[in-house]
This record gives sequence, structure tokens and C-alpha cells, in this order.
Amino acid sequence: MRSINLKKGTVYGRLTVLGVVLIGGSRKWKCRCSCGTVKHCRAKDLTSGSVVSCGCRKRDWLVEMNTVHGDGGSPEYKAWENMRLRCRNKNTPYYKHYGARGIRVCKRWDRSYEAFLADMGRRPGRGYSLDRIDNDGDYEPGNCRWTTQRGQLRNTRCSRKITLEGVTRPLCEWSEISGVHRATIEYRIKMGWPVKQAVFEKARRKRPWVNPHHSAPQTEDGR
Repeated sequence: MRSINLKKGTVYGRLTVLGVVLIGGSRKWKCRCSCGTVKHCRAKDLTSGSVVSCGCRKRDWLVEMNTVHGDGGSPEYKAWENMRLRCRNKNTPYYKHYGARGIRVCKRWDRSYEAFLADMGRRPGRGYSLDRIDNDGDYEPGNCRWTTQRGQLRNTRCSRKITLEGVTRPLCEWSEISGVHRATIEYRIKMGWPVKQAVFEKARRKRPWVNPHHSAPQTEDGR
């Protein structure tokens, strides 16, 4: 493999190249970090940007996150962080449901947790999480809310919605309003019932099934 020659004095992130050294038979580049720490790095790590400091950059970032807003471990900060990961990090298991579908985080929120918190406020209580009103829309003001798991389940892409007299609701919500079981409504619509009738017509109570071959119990005298 062809070796990469770096020029003395070149700056990569916080690291300034001082010269080349041999460590354990391997060629490394001696660098001085802006914090004063000396670090030995491989040339490809410097040129690719995978190493940009002695490690102080990450420490400073963590301190800043917990100092500026003091919310590093709060539920709101975790929601903000997970929101960005789902839309940007292809290595996360949920990326296929968000970033891969074209779901994005608006620039205002992507750049600033403080802006996200100012727009969304604190979550109302335990059990609430961040939810998008339009599941095909982005994470942005006006399309997000704090809601319970039950509310999120109603709003999932797989939740069937029914429009009746100009009002669109999830099927399970129409079921709660009418008192007719969700599965019954779904079956009726599948069988071609008018939507209003399928939703609001009360199911007839079935008579108890009786086995015609089963004889009634006899009394002691045979009657």
C-alpha cells in the first residue's frame, strides 16, 4: 500500500502535524492538539477526518451539551437526539422507517436543541413521546406533538382511517364513538356496507347456539 506523506504544519481539525515517527515498526504522524496534548495518528485517519483531536473535542461537546441547557439526560433531549438519529443515521434499525422514506428534521430543530425545546415545550408527563401528526411529513413545528403510546398507535401508517360525512378518523376511534367493535366495522365495509351503516348500526345479539341432536335432560320419572 502506498504511504501517504503529510506536510509538516498541516492542520487537521484540532491537530497540527509535527513530523513522522516509527512506533512498533509502524509509520505514524506526530501531532499536537490545540489543547497541547501530543497524539500519534495514522495518515489515513487524519486525511479522512476520522481523527480530528486527541479526544478533547468529544469531551468538550459533552460538557457543552450539559452546560448550555443542562438537559443532556432529559426525556426531551433524548427525544431530540433520537429524532435526528432516525432520520440521519443509516446504521440505526429505524432509519428504514424514517430517513429512508424521506422523513427529515427541519433545519431549525436539526441545528438547535434549544429551538426544538422552545417550540415543543416539556413533555406533559411520563408515558408521552414525540409523534408526527402527518406520518408522511417531516419533524417540524406544526407537525409534531407530545402524545401517549395509544395516540401513536392510532396515528401509525398501518392504522386504517375512515371518512364519514367529511370527518376522517382512525377506525378504532369510530368504534369507540359508535360502540360497534372495530372488527365488525371492518368486516361490514369489506362486504360492501355503506360506511355510515357499517359504523353505527348496532350488531344484533345472536341467540345461543343449541345442538339439535342434544336431547333435553330428563327428570327422574322419564318426562
